[in-house]
Amino acid sequence: MASDDTLNESLINESFPAKDIVFECGGCGKSLVINALGAGLAITCPDCGTEQQVPLADGVEVANPAVEPNAATTDVATAVVDEQEAEHEFPEISDVLADAREQINTLTLENDELQFRRRFLEKRHALASQSLQTLQREIITIHKAMDRTEAILKTMEDPSAGDTQPMA
Repeated sequence: MASDDTLNESLINESFPAKDIVFECGGCGKSLVINALGAGLAITCPDCGTEQQVPLADGVEVANPAVEPNAATTDVATAVVDEQEAEHEFPEISDVLADAREQINTLTLENDELQFRRRFLEKRHALASQSLQTLQREIITIHKAMDRTEAILKTMEDPSAGDTQPMA
């Protein structure tokens, strides 16, 4: 049995480089893998939903861990970092998020303006199409009238031979 455990560990170590932490969920026993940078973080198991702390890998130090490593799964509430504390620790992330929100707001406004402009242009297009159809019908009517006028003028200029008898 010990050789099976050694074999499993060697397979796990080959499959997941030293940059990853492999551990089992305390709730369902599923094997979980996380990057070594996640050591000490509180995570939720994707299978059973149990919240737990990622254990520290050998030789990995965590700067400002949220909880003591010994409190791994005993007190999940202590693993939650206060939002102000997180902003203090990660000011770059807060700046990036603020910039992203500003960009989202700007893009949302631009999108709204473009949608308004599109609706306006679609209405103008519909009106122009109606006007062109009306104009086309009128041109056809005028063309027919011109054809009739031309036929009348031809009969007036070229009277048939039977109609022109010399007067005696």
